[in-house]
Amino acid sequence: MKLGLKVLQSKKGKKQLGGENESSWRSRLRRSRLVKFLPFLLLAFVVWIQQSLQYEVTRPIYIPIGQDSVDVSLGVQGRIPDYLIVQVRDKGIEHIRYSLEDIDTVQIRLLGERSKQLYVGLTQREVSEAISSRLSSSASIVQINYPELKIPVYRRIGKRLPVVLEGKPITANGYTIGELRLSPDSIMVYGDANILNGLSSIKTISWQDTLITQDIDREVALSIDKRLYSEVGQVRLSIKLAELTQQTFILPIEVLNQPAGYRVTPLPGQANVLVTLPRARFNELNEDMLRLTVDFSQVKAGSEEMSVVLSARPDWVVSYRVSPDIVQFVKEVQP
Repeated sequence: MKLGLKVLQSKKGKKQLGGENESSWRSRLRRSRLVKFLPFLLLAFVVWIQQSLQYEVTRPIYIPIGQDSVDVSLGVQGRIPDYLIVQVRDKGIEHIRYSLEDIDTVQIRLLGERSKQLYVGLTQREVSEAISSRLSSSASIVQINYPELKIPVYRRIGKRLPVVLEGKPITANGYTIGELRLSPDSIMVYGDANILNGLSSIKTISWQDTLITQDIDREVALSIDKRLYSEVGQVRLSIKLAELTQQTFILPIEVLNQPAGYRVTPLPGQANVLVTLPRARFNELNEDMLRLTVDFSQVKAGSEEMSVVLSARPDWVVSYRVSPDIVQFVKEVQP
């Protein structure tokens, strides 16, 4: 009985295994047929695409319009369009190329220079040449939004103005601005006469309280009224730092505006001057360039003191300190 049971179980297992093998075989057969069919399907799709791309279709082509050659001294009476829109009939493959490639910009120019009325734009011939040079030989033009482009312009009033740096930068301790240069140092500005008459300079963006720790050579934007036009939107700023040093002098005090018939003598008659200057100028400075004065006309009634000021000094002197900066005086009748 035991042997019989084992034989029965073995046959049943073989039967189940045979069914599974048959199902797997059918599945592999279907996949094999599908794999064999896919290349034909792909080939048919490629042929269909190729044939479709050879068909002619009509689609718009956008050609950018540039204004680089239009001088800022010209004001436009109207609006310059952004594109030449051309309805083009061409093969599908060519339209794909138009979409993928960057179409060159067509530049408008000044027209009618010898007539009273000026225009900017393109002649009919220039429009036609600009379009044909950007299309394939198989293309045909169905429609153009601007067969000819003429926009009236007028001459703006111009004024040359100096460029100045807005604000004063801060230098690191022990340094000063040795050289500050803007290039160009003046620009032509165009616009309404009433606006231009009120301007004496064109300023850069503000540099007030900007800390500078090293030499600078960079482009700086200009702050120009939106109602004005200029060919230049920025200038080059060059700042060179200079190391500072100090020099001390003992100078006589000169009295200004002495009253008639009197002699005013300051006490003391001289003072110390501590001058801060660029190190490169140290050997240039001497006593003849400096002058200490007191002004008797500024003395208040009943006062016996006068303020000492350094009234003459080179413009490259950064700062100074006078000691003493207040002196007394003796007023005597001249014999």
